[in-house]
Amino acid sequence: ELEQDGERVVDLWLVAGQRTEDEDRIRVQRSWIVGRATGRWGMVLQFAPHNQSFADVIVPGSEQAGEVVFYPGAARQRAKFLIREQVTGVADRPPGVDTIEMFLHHIADALARLPWLTVFGAILHDVTITMHDDRWYVRDRDGHCLPIAGRDHWRLLALTGGHPVDVAGEWDGYCLRPLGLYLNGVYRVL
Repeated sequence: ELEQDGERVVDLWLVAGQRTEDEDRIRVQRSWIVGRATGRWGMVLQFAPHNQSFADVIVPGSEQAGEVVFYPGAARQRAKFLIREQVTGVADRPPGVDTIEMFLHHIADALARLPWLTVFGAILHDVTITMHDDRWYVRDRDGHCLPIAGRDHWRLLALTGGHPVDVAGEWDGYCLRPLGLYLNGVYRVL
């Protein structure tokens, strides 16, 4: 049914990041993908009992030529790989947005279509990792900031050397959780 009703998109898909969480007796995995040619974002959502692996192996920091089907609905965010070929590393700078303002505009558009969305994939170009008043942020070239979640902020700062980098992450409406960095021509999974 999904394959008939969903929107199919063929592209070179970058797995920008992945998050796995435990919920009661089940594990939930969100893999954020973005198409190189289309710039289209998707979230591949998988569930598995604690003692089992997920049905599909999706490698963060990889690129995969293939076809994705998007679940029908207002947001069309949830996706599933139908065909995957030729898994490679990330060769070029990932597609993303140049400013936090542009990113938040995309989020506002998505929320206008479906106000119940709670998480979004993101790639922010040329942001720096910074701290202010014991709180960590990514700051864009215009000086706008988003708070970042997690605990390895000093590691992020050390990896970037304080220089602008492209950060992939998951935005929950409050904080950006960094999931990957594109630095000096190399994509690093966090």
